[in-house]
This record gives sequence, structure tokens and C-alpha cells, in this order.
Amino acid sequence: DAPVTTADIAQKELTVSGVFTALNKVYDASTNASINNVTLTLNGTIPGDDVALTAIAAFANKTVGNAKVVSLTNSTLAGTKAANYSLSFTGAPTSTADITKKTLTVSGSFVVADKVYNKTTTASVTTNSLTLVGVETGDIVYLSPIVAFADANKGDGKIVTMIGSSSLNETDAANYSLSLIGAPTAVANITAKPLTLTGTFTADNKVYDRTTQAAISSNSLSLVGIETGDVVSLSAGALFADVNKGESKVVNLTGSTLTGISAGNYTVSFTGAPTANANITAKGL
Repeated sequence: DAPVTTADIAQKELTVSGVFTALNKVYDASTNASINNVTLTLNGTIPGDDVALTAIAAFANKTVGNAKVVSLTNSTLAGTKAANYSLSFTGAPTSTADITKKTLTVSGSFVVADKVYNKTTTASVTTNSLTLVGVETGDIVYLSPIVAFADANKGDGKIVTMIGSSSLNETDAANYSLSLIGAPTAVANITAKPLTLTGTFTADNKVYDRTTQAAISSNSLSLVGIETGDVVSLSAGALFADVNKGESKVVNLTGSTLTGISAGNYTVSFTGAPTANANITAKGL
């Protein structure tokens, strides 16, 4: 018998030329890219062989960015003779496209603490079951909600809305943006801020009239605790401790009220407030 031997037939390496464009996309946690306007050519095929390029493009990574490089490194060969060839991407054309942030929405609920008026709309979340809707599987993103009252004024059952997030925390947060359309709301109260009184005042003596009303003759009274820029004044009103005749009777300021455009956001605390002394003399008959 004639001698025989064995040898290998190696795949022939093909290269790619031409141009293609890639489409922009919204972040989807993959490197997949969509090709448009393909004019790619396989170089090196044997005439008559059934070989074609199945062009599959990919971004260099999955993260958000502008003008990101898109390459053909996921492309494959098809056709009846494809197994006889390999594909080299050395010098192959590339393209660029954008990956834009994916918009997340918020569902669930939250509870807000009541607060004392402080001229701000800031609110504090005490508990929440808020969930980000739209996070891609495997991505780690957390919500740090920022909430606010509709306005700063005193009131009960005031609406509190989400106005943002201090950040979308963790590894993949930069690939997302946050939409607050349809986000849950809560209600809470803003209570009046108590103001205290300092200073001194003097009260006039009076003849018994069966009332505790006292007249202030002079005062250097001041309200303590007014928020910067608020307009609040004290309308000082004094009262004797009782109606009866007596000397050096205690006169307090519990008849005082607040005035001014911001007065509705405050109350007056008379704890530790200054007092005065005056006489109620007998009424002559």
C-alpha cells in the first residue's frame, strides 16, 4: 500500500472593512449596540464560498456616556462555508454612539414627622417603604429621599412631597436619573413656634372695678425666638392676678397677643415672663 500521512487545514482569517453607524440607546445594563447603515465587507473569502458577516456591535462597556466607542467584536460568520474561516477584528471599523441615563420612578409610601415652624419647608422622613421602579436586574441603586412641605407656614395635614434624592447611591447610580412624576406624598403638621418674653414693664395703679385688667405705663419688652425676616410684634396686655383690692399686687402679661404678617406662625409662652406690681385701691361709694 502507498504510504499516507495526516495534515491540518487551518481556518482562513478574514478581515472586515467598510463603515457602519450605531444607534444611541438608553442604559439597559448591557453592552449591546444596534447597527444602522451598514456597508461592511468581508476581505479574504475564496471566490464561490458561501460566507457572510453577521454584524453584531457592542459598546466598550455598559455605563452611560457620550460618543462611546462601538466595535464589531461580537460579530460572527454565517453560510455553508463559514466553518472554514475565522474572523479578525484587527483594523476593523468602529463607530460611536451615546448611552443615556435610564429614568427611574418611585413607588411605595413614607411617613413624615410633624415639626415646629422654622420658616423652612424642610421635612424629615421617619419611616418609608419607597421603591425605585426600573432598576436593571443585578444593578445596585438606593434612594435617599429629600422631602418638603408645600410651604413653610403653620398648618395641620399639610402635604409633603418628594423633591429629589440626596443621591442615587451605590455602584450603578450614575447610570440612572430620577423622575418624581406620580411619586407618593405624605401629610404632616407644622405647629406654631413658641416665643418667650424678656425685658421689664410697669403697670398703673387702679381703683377696684371688678376686673383683672391692668394698664401698662411703660415697657422694654422683647420677643425671643422670631425667625430672621419674620414680622411679629407684641401687643402687650397685662392682668392682675385677681380682681380684689390690694397693694403691690402681681401683674402678669397673660393678656398679651401677637401682631404682624407672620404672627400666625407663633404663640407666646408666658413661662418665665417678666411681671410687675401695682395697687388696686378701694372704690369710693
